[in-house]
Amino acid sequence: MHRQIHRLYLIAIAIVMVCQPGCKSITGPLPPAEEVVLPVSDEALILTTMNFEEAKRLTAKQLEMPPYFKVAAEKIDVVKASADGTPLRVRAKGKVYLEVAYLEPARILCHEAYLSEDEVIVRGRPILQRGGSMIEGTDEYTVFYLYGRKVRVIGNHRVITNAQLGSANSGNAPELGSTSMSGGVAIPYRPSPLPRGPWSMGPNPLLPPLSPTDVPASVRRELRGSDLPPADDDPLNPGPLMAPMPEPSTPTVEMKEPKAEAKPPAPAPKPAEAKKKPEPKK
Repeated sequence: MHRQIHRLYLIAIAIVMVCQPGCKSITGPLPPAEEVVLPVSDEALILTTMNFEEAKRLTAKQLEMPPYFKVAAEKIDVVKASADGTPLRVRAKGKVYLEVAYLEPARILCHEAYLSEDEVIVRGRPILQRGGSMIEGTDEYTVFYLYGRKVRVIGNHRVITNAQLGSANSGNAPELGSTSMSGGVAIPYRPSPLPRGPWSMGPNPLLPPLSPTDVPASVRRELRGSDLPPADDDPLNPGPLMAPMPEPSTPTVEMKEPKAEAKPPAPAPKPAEAKKKPEPKK
């Protein structure tokens, strides 16, 4: 009986090994994970042909800051102006479209923008198209910082290529950099997918107003070098960028030698009692 059970056990093992010839060891290396490619957003597609005139039809406010900037948004506040009323610092919020006429022109879609005379700071799923490249922020915390031809990205983002744009739009999307800025090509009005996309949803109301403090000071120093402004007079900015944090003052303890306690004056000597003269004997 015992031999029969042992024989049946060996037969069962043989059947399992024959039926599973391709079984791999679980201790072997796992196959590489497939890279997930996010689809190109409608905003990225529309930015390839969008211009300032079209943005003005989709937003409530517009402002031009010669010689570099044209901005359209739902809300635009002039933070600082010169004596003649020329805007020097501007904050835009909600469905922001921005044209930057630096040596290499750029166009941007974002939720918020902060513009000074020579700096651009944008936040909230920003999309930057400049020359033959496009960069897209993938969440509402991503910040783009532009100073001249230099760009730095703070947060999650991805680079979109011409091939991705072409495949997303069945090959009909124009090549990046092929469309000029506003005034160069007359683009007819067309129904836009933007009002249904993240661009129209507006900024996160829980985030504080965008300001230069949203760019790390090290990044601004890297791009600007010695040209970094010593202070930022934005009223919503908590303080100058370059102002060092005050060091906690340590209380100075004054060491004084203890004074010897004054001893009470010694009592005056009692006047010596006059010796009584012996009385004369009678």
